[in-house]
Amino acid sequence: MRANARLATVEFSVAALAVLSIGAAAIHFAVIADHFKEWWLIGLFFAGLGWFQALWSVAYLLFPARRLGWLAIGINLATVLLWAWTRTLGLPLGPDPGVPEPVGIPDSLASVLELLLVIGLFKTGGPALSANVDGESQQAILATLAVAVVVAGATSAAIVLGGM
Repeated sequence: MRANARLATVEFSVAALAVLSIGAAAIHFAVIADHFKEWWLIGLFFAGLGWFQALWSVAYLLFPARRLGWLAIGINLATVLLWAWTRTLGLPLGPDPGVPEPVGIPDSLASVLELLLVIGLFKTGGPALSANVDGESQQAILATLAVAVVVAGATSAAIVLGGM
């Protein structure tokens, strides 16, 4: 019975971490069009970040491996640091170099979700599950990821073009 309780705890922690990433992704998706209007490179960054966070959560739910945990720690920590930089010093390039961005509720919430994800991944140590995937499954995963990339690009374009 104790082993089943441990399994349920691991599954819940993995799901909770995935939800944090999806929450941050949703906020980033919501501002893609506005950021493309500001500067195409910033819009591209938000689209890429949103899709990374969304696809990472699915990948982590399916294969909660340490490598995926470390990848999310690096990306999300860098994102929070970049957010702090843009709110204190401003970006060094772009349409308004050196001008700090205002702090808003959505961007603050996204940063909180990202920090909670990083803390959660450190706290759990990244689940010690290893993904032993056979060749056929690897091909299916790669095909799924290829379709996801196409869908991500098309959806991002629709968001941007629909917002203009």
